[in-house]
Amino acid sequence: GRQEKANRVRGLYPSDTEVSGHNLTLAWDLGSATVRSISAYRELDSQTNMNFVDIFTQDNMQAQHQVSQELQLVGDALGDRIKYATGLFFFEENSRESLASLFRGGALVDQWHVKSQSSSAAVYGQATWTPPVLEDRLGVTLGLRYTEDSRKATKTYVRTDLSPAVPVGLVVVGDRDFDSLNPAVTLDYGFTTDIRGYAKYSTGYRAGGFSTQSTPTYFSEGFDPEDVDAWEVGVKSDLLDRRLRVNLAAFHNKYKDLQVDQARTPPVFVDVLNAGSATIKGVELESAAVLAPGLTASLFYSWLDGEYDSYVDNGVEYADVRYIQNAPGYHVGAGLEYAFPHIAIGNFTLSADYRKQDEFFSGPKADTLSPGYDVWNARLQLADIPVGAGSFRVALWGKNLADEVYRLSTSNLGVLSAQFGPPRSIGVDMIYEY
Repeated sequence: GRQEKANRVRGLYPSDTEVSGHNLTLAWDLGSATVRSISAYRELDSQTNMNFVDIFTQDNMQAQHQVSQELQLVGDALGDRIKYATGLFFFEENSRESLASLFRGGALVDQWHVKSQSSSAAVYGQATWTPPVLEDRLGVTLGLRYTEDSRKATKTYVRTDLSPAVPVGLVVVGDRDFDSLNPAVTLDYGFTTDIRGYAKYSTGYRAGGFSTQSTPTYFSEGFDPEDVDAWEVGVKSDLLDRRLRVNLAAFHNKYKDLQVDQARTPPVFVDVLNAGSATIKGVELESAAVLAPGLTASLFYSWLDGEYDSYVDNGVEYADVRYIQNAPGYHVGAGLEYAFPHIAIGNFTLSADYRKQDEFFSGPKADTLSPGYDVWNARLQLADIPVGAGSFRVALWGKNLADEVYRLSTSNLGVLSAQFGPPRSIGVDMIYEY
């Protein structure tokens, strides 16, 4: 069951993570177009100490920093019949990671260190045309993105007590480049001023790379990009004098070279495989309604079905005994929020929400099945508190109010083990923005 307390005798110390970041956005209005610059920087330093069902412990250290720059041109032409957005994007990241896995209190140790670099550059454009037909109800959107990615990594095996075949001090180097051209097209039609339907086809790309926890063979080879062809149809509507919003969508995605985490033996090794192909399809419903002045209700429901068409590991086809991870058959939720009339000290809102989801697999194997669960949450907030400059708000919240014992993931580390969701928790937020 869920662990309710920690035993310091196990030798674990508190984990510590520091994250900092900065963002700068500049815009230049040209009249019919706007030039926008978005610059960002992020830095991470992390020390994480973990105990895996008392079989082994892990000490993980990570240091990472990244920068990104994007330039956009957004505007319209031909009397607003064409609306467009185009731009350039660049991203660069440098990181270091070390992981020590200790068995029998440190009698057996597996330890490695990885230093990596990655960069990504892209050029993209999208334009929506409203042709002078059908009372201007039709919209045609075309998009195109070209991306180049570079991945470099060096892994040093410091100690290999669990893998005698791996020499101590072995250094494995990986260096790979990828590129992709991804188009998209969307047709949308306004049945009325408040109901609009659409159909969309797009392609997606996820760059390949290297898994820090891989075995030497898989680390040097790395893994290939993942590609998807995605189809979607849907309706968006605002009804009853905009007191009711209902959005409905259905999608069908075909994946090629799907990237999947595959645990090895011993479990300190996890390879990323391009397992093969998969199909994921589903339906999503989102709605919100104003029930009375200040009182709003929301509801969502999703149905999901996914299966591997092919799953090849070391030349063996496993499609019939592998499962799409983190894909519950259904997910449903509802909420209520009441905004009290304004008072001198600010604006009170009271909200409660409920969500429930079906069982799911947290990994590709059958022994990673996690049961479904449901969770209640509530929040009371006082916002717009007068403080002069800036804004200030205070909130009292409760999460998992029924103290549901549920799993976020299930794995097999030689014995069945699981990561559980947080127990009932109550807290206070105080937020000042300026």
